[in-house]
Amino acid sequence: MVFAARQLQEKSLEQHQELYMTFVDLTKVFDSVSREGLWKIMIKFGCQVKFVKIVKQFYNGMMARGLDDGNSSDPFQVTNGVKLGCVLAPTLLSLMFSAKLMMPSGSLTPAFPSNTGAVASCSSLIRDLLFADDCTLNANKDKEMQLDMNRFSSACD
Repeated sequence: MVFAARQLQEKSLEQHQELYMTFVDLTKVFDSVSREGLWKIMIKFGCQVKFVKIVKQFYNGMMARGLDDGNSSDPFQVTNGVKLGCVLAPTLLSLMFSAKLMMPSGSLTPAFPSNTGAVASCSSLIRDLLFADDCTLNANKDKEMQLDMNRFSSACD
């Protein structure tokens, strides 16, 4: 993400375009993902129902224990979040981030569907960059940035 952000900065300078970037780091986001919401988002983004069921099974019945000074608690069921350290977790989290970023615009479909092979034109602005639990929101005007942040905050709530 850092490389892409730097490239975006350089291209904005070359084209004499203003660029406002807001870096968002959602703390504890891995633990707070609504799984029911995640399954719905996966379907909206075109994941096959069979694949969603497989991922759901991976998370069903997940148990954990708390540790305090070497003493372990009784097991308890974990019903929210994605598994930290799981190879799927960053991808699942990116889907959730993408949905949150698209919600304000009223669209839950990717801007560039994979079946068209379309790419952004040079005049397009890359609206966001995603990596694990980090996000960068980008805008050409400070007022646009504030609106995007307000919308993103509301979507996260």
